[in-house]
Amino acid sequence: MAWRHLRDWLLALLWTIASVEAADVASPNGFAFEDGKTLLFTIRSNIGEEPQKAFVTRGNGNRPAPSPNEPLPAVYRSDLLDELPDTVRRLDKTYMVAEMRVDRAVVMRVVFDVGDYPDSIDQFNWFSPSRLIGAWPYRLDDVAKFSAFSIEGDANKERRFFIATSFDGCNGDRGFWLVSGARDPCGWGRNGWKGLAPALIYNRFKDRTLQQGAAYADQFLVYLTDTVDEFRAEFRKPFFHAERKQLLYTIKANIHKSALETFRQQQNYRAPIDDNLPILYRSDLLDDLSRTVKDSGMTQMVMELVKDHSVVAQLVFNVTKDVDSLTLDNWFSLERLESSYPYLVDKTKFNYFSLDGDVGEQRRFYISYNYGGCHVDAGFIAISDARDSCNWANRNWRGSPPLLLYNRLQNKPFHAGVDTADRMLVYLTHEVEDRRWKFRQPFIVDGDKQILYTITPNIGKEAVDTFKHQQDYPIPSDRSLPPIYRSDLLDQMDKTVRRSGRSKMVAEMRKNNAVVARLVFDVATDTDSLTLLNWFSRDRLVAAYPYQISKKIHLNYFSVDGDTSLKRGFSVTDTGKGCDNDLGFWIVTDRKDPCNWGSQGWKGAAPVLLYNRFRTAPFRTGVDYADRFVVYLTNHVDELRPEFTKAVPVW
Repeated sequence: MAWRHLRDWLLALLWTIASVEAADVASPNGFAFEDGKTLLFTIRSNIGEEPQKAFVTRGNGNRPAPSPNEPLPAVYRSDLLDELPDTVRRLDKTYMVAEMRVDRAVVMRVVFDVGDYPDSIDQFNWFSPSRLIGAWPYRLDDVAKFSAFSIEGDANKERRFFIATSFDGCNGDRGFWLVSGARDPCGWGRNGWKGLAPALIYNRFKDRTLQQGAAYADQFLVYLTDTVDEFRAEFRKPFFHAERKQLLYTIKANIHKSALETFRQQQNYRAPIDDNLPILYRSDLLDDLSRTVKDSGMTQMVMELVKDHSVVAQLVFNVTKDVDSLTLDNWFSLERLESSYPYLVDKTKFNYFSLDGDVGEQRRFYISYNYGGCHVDAGFIAISDARDSCNWANRNWRGSPPLLLYNRLQNKPFHAGVDTADRMLVYLTHEVEDRRWKFRQPFIVDGDKQILYTITPNIGKEAVDTFKHQQDYPIPSDRSLPPIYRSDLLDQMDKTVRRSGRSKMVAEMRKNNAVVARLVFDVATDTDSLTLLNWFSRDRLVAAYPYQISKKIHLNYFSVDGDTSLKRGFSVTDTGKGCDNDLGFWIVTDRKDPCNWGSQGWKGAAPVLLYNRFRTAPFRTGVDYADRFVVYLTNHVDELRPEFTKAVPVW
């Protein structure tokens, strides 16, 4: 009885072997799956098989294909790999593809051309930069920079099918992917190790280290095909918002999502069918930003914050400059910044100007130019992806990221001017609306005078600060001079002067509507070099009133900033000799002055407009106080007190 059962078992085994061999002979085209793909190799993660050994060993894949609805086998290797040139010609396949999948969805892919010169390929050299024609979800561009690109990979660490761009230690290693046959010495590799080989490790981010971007797949495949699907096409379709804006990303505040992570990683949020923005949207076009910009024909990339449907903060970047080097990260940079709103980001040194920002505090898309404790932190914008250690960054925190923060006040600490927005957007456009156009309109009075700045004393505003930074004071409808006014035209002095057609810039003090002191500067010469500050200089001075200022007279200050330690601005002085002996033409003080001749005009608030009535007298005896300071462009300067100016000697 036992022998009969053993005989039947042996006959069944022989029949099964014969059936498998017959199936292989009858199926010379190999293991077909997914509409025409010929599977050459696959392996699942953590099944106890060393990946390179499984790839080169004949016979472990000779079995009939499963039905289309079945998952791929845990390991499969076709003997067609041993006759790859003949296989490619006979099957008339053009591409050889390697890819990683998670839950049957493709997460990474590289495509190689095997249609050209198939006689030169073998089971190893098809996987090479010379045959590489495509990669996804981001391109592998510079083949000269690969540190590793081979199936054997790093044999010592058993990193197979390894595509690496640099070896800089575990914290700095960069690359596309690897199939690991052993427990990796780096943490980013060990995290995918579940006690058995292989670990399928890939990098989600093109410009990040493996430590920052490592993720783990569950299936690795190699197959032949004659077509490669356009992947995620629905997420690469241009989406135009508000007609002219090609939206790349948007997120609302407090939706339990990280702004930086959702911006960097692909999201499966399809473009809306109407103009109503979703709470979160991210286009795959961000992953190949250089090509996206070229295809769009657009010139500017904009990040803005919106509150109650109005733009409250905006940054505009030039993406046509060096467009080939454009990446997901570097568009957000000082070098590309063209403009900002509601005021100019006019600093030259920053603590942070990057998407990563302050990693410890998770302040992303961060522009900061002063650090030193929560009360002095200053900057323009911060997208907070975590609860912050500073109170200013926790305002309106609702227990979940992101918090969209911006500073309403130029060059002031965040704690003094911070506010929150409802939504963040990033988009491409041809032209950005000039949101400050009304502050760039010429303000003309008295026929020829183009007013650029004016301020009255003791109004609680610092003269130098309000002169140097954008202010939101519109032109009065009656064309009268307001207590304070500052034109944005000051920020582009060279263009302003050329467009105005005017040749002189005048600063003057007035009292009871009469001019009591005046300086006239030549701006028709070397106009291209004019800036917000350098027009006010001894070199450009051509006239003064009520007395001339000799070029021989010693002055230790002649500048807008003046003596910053004492906040004496627009200074034309020879000071530092003691309060009784300080000489000068005029000063605009933005604090209570330590000298009596300055403090007498202080009424509890800045500024004080003081001038010296006498050419040779110290401020102590000659000081008087004006009730308005004004700066304007003109072609004609009235000659004041001609009967006296002819007789007065120079100072």
